[in-house]
Amino acid sequence: MPAVPRSGDDVRARLRDLARDVFAFDLDAYLAAFGRELWGVTLRGHSAPYGPLFGEPNVERLAAMPYVDSEAGYCADVGHYLPGVAADVFLVKPDRLLEGEFEFDALLVHELAHLLCDPDLRELPMIAPEPPTSGFVRRLKNFVPDDWHHTERFFAIFVAVCRRLGELSGRSTLDTIAAGLRHEQWFDAEYLAQHCAD
Repeated sequence: MPAVPRSGDDVRARLRDLARDVFAFDLDAYLAAFGRELWGVTLRGHSAPYGPLFGEPNVERLAAMPYVDSEAGYCADVGHYLPGVAADVFLVKPDRLLEGEFEFDALLVHELAHLLCDPDLRELPMIAPEPPTSGFVRRLKNFVPDDWHHTERFFAIFVAVCRRLGELSGRSTLDTIAAGLRHEQWFDAEYLAQHCAD
């Protein structure tokens, strides 16, 4: 665990590195293709929800985004909330910036997996998603509350990148999935260990 929080520059660089090394996805090329910047903000709670982490986010205007109670998030095209703003936003609680390397990487790949669920990105080069019939994908989708955010496609991408990150980190796929999901309110480590081994 780092003694001081990661800097914004370190977080942005790690997002790019993981996109390249784990997802086989060029984050900079994607942003350039859609004419967007990448901003990072910290999640501070309800009184002053967002603070700057990297880029030049207008944190006052970002208050319209519905992430204030989250541990982390990735908002592709914040223009959906703020017309005229051309940016993606990565959001994270400050205490997550102190996590160990493996745990922080797992958090980042979770959030990048949400980005890669965007239907507009299906034609871009990236890692092949796990088949929907995969044991991990089926059991995770059955376990997770039915919501628009954690879809079958999300889990197909998430499991594939957890396999890859596990290989790069010398950790099991199950450990990587657990690390990538533990910030979710519905996370249950016991269920995962009992029912989601592939």
